[in-house]
Amino acid sequence: MRTALGPPPRSLTLTALVALAALTLGCFPEPVEGSGGEDSDESESSSSSGDATTTTTSAGPTSSGPVTTDTTSGETTTTADPTLTTDPMTTETTEPGPLCGDMTVDPGEECDLGPANSDEGLCTSMCQNAYCGDGLVGPGESCDDGNMTQGDGCHECKLESCGDGVIQEPEQCDDGDADNTDACLDTCAPASCGDGFVQDGVEDCDDQNVDNTDACTTLCQAPACDDGLLSGVETDVDCGGDCGGCALDKACVDPDDCLSNTCYMGECEPPPVDYTSCKDYFEEDDLLPSGEYDIDPDGLGGIHPFKVYCDMKAEGGGWTLVLKVDGTATTFRYGQEIWTNTDTLNPQNHDLDHNQTKLASYHTVPFDEIMIGLEEPIANMDPIVPQLLVLPIAGDSLHALIAPGDHIPTSFGPATWLSLINGSALQPNCNLEGLNARGTDDNQFHRARIGIIGNENNDCLTPDSRLGIGTAGSSGFNDQGPSAGNAAAFNPMPQDTTLKPAYGVVFVR
Repeated sequence: MRTALGPPPRSLTLTALVALAALTLGCFPEPVEGSGGEDSDESESSSSSGDATTTTTSAGPTSSGPVTTDTTSGETTTTADPTLTTDPMTTETTEPGPLCGDMTVDPGEECDLGPANSDEGLCTSMCQNAYCGDGLVGPGESCDDGNMTQGDGCHECKLESCGDGVIQEPEQCDDGDADNTDACLDTCAPASCGDGFVQDGVEDCDDQNVDNTDACTTLCQAPACDDGLLSGVETDVDCGGDCGGCALDKACVDPDDCLSNTCYMGECEPPPVDYTSCKDYFEEDDLLPSGEYDIDPDGLGGIHPFKVYCDMKAEGGGWTLVLKVDGTATTFRYGQEIWTNTDTLNPQNHDLDHNQTKLASYHTVPFDEIMIGLEEPIANMDPIVPQLLVLPIAGDSLHALIAPGDHIPTSFGPATWLSLINGSALQPNCNLEGLNARGTDDNQFHRARIGIIGNENNDCLTPDSRLGIGTAGSSGFNDQGPSAGNAAAFNPMPQDTTLKPAYGVVFVR
């Protein structure tokens, strides 16, 4: 037998190595029949009857991997897997390169669990250790957005939610606990009165309702007499019930709820006054002096009792003051709203002094007579000392007669009216007198709420003179003239004028 060795093979399979060793030691087993085991030089070929079979054995490098047999008609070729080779000279074995998933932690890998590698596991599919912030939702994580930014829905690999201690929209607070007695509720809303939880050190109670008559008010405090609320058993804000008495017009249940000790139809009223006018006082005692008195024209309820000046001496006594008019002022000119409304003016000035006044008696005191007075010239000292005239006019109130604007006549004649002011003058014609005396609606012509008007013509269309209270008219003058007193022009010539402001007073009885 001749064995020829060619150049050292690059790699040999394990089978080839065994064969080589056996060849070297001369201990090849007997060939198996039909195996082609006859001695040969570098290659050996055998034939048998029938289909020709050719077997080729290469003495070069051999492979130890799996063998693939290819059989065609008359020929079988065996090829070894070249992935693992052995050099016959060095017997060096070359393994496959590093591979993630081979269960070996190779360079560049942090882990390798083989089939257990997973982007949801401890070792990722890239053989890296899972960590919060890698963008992969790993074990123990509910989210992983690849950043540590708060307020974007995922923080520290946990979904942001109320109670995590991080404030994000729409939370207003988040203290990370479930304590509802501190400043932040477990709903991540600030504690507030009315939320049903008693905040330590801030609230005394919290019954979660708006009823201030129970044991807990909307301030989350117990009812108190100085809490600015109608609370507890109070009848009005901070008064009545267990608190102090209420002022006038405040709500009440019993007289004790009122400072006045008078509760009428659920409101605190002044103590009853049995006098409706100065006449009531006078009829009870005609020796009473003139001065200030309390009257209550409509009794309990309605307008409260108020003070007026009562003249108990003039023209039989028992007169109730209604108005005081400064003729140099414009307050009571004919067209002013003060004549048509029920507002009062300086009701505190109810004495017979030189302070303009419109008392509630103007629209509340009924009467059978009106008494007017004019002081001219206007004095600098009180009380007013007027010339008086009694008008036989009756009404439910002076306001009820004057406000509609209808003329209500008297029939004294010019001389009686002129006697109220020394040196006064009136044109000779028209002589319309009483309440709401006026000619046309043209504001330049003269008119009087209480008084008389005159004209040079034999009509009342264009009157140029007046005398009384609540007067106006500019014809013959540069302005509307005095609101009380006397003004006359064209008497009979344009330059013949009279202008006398006076202080007027009006009483009723």
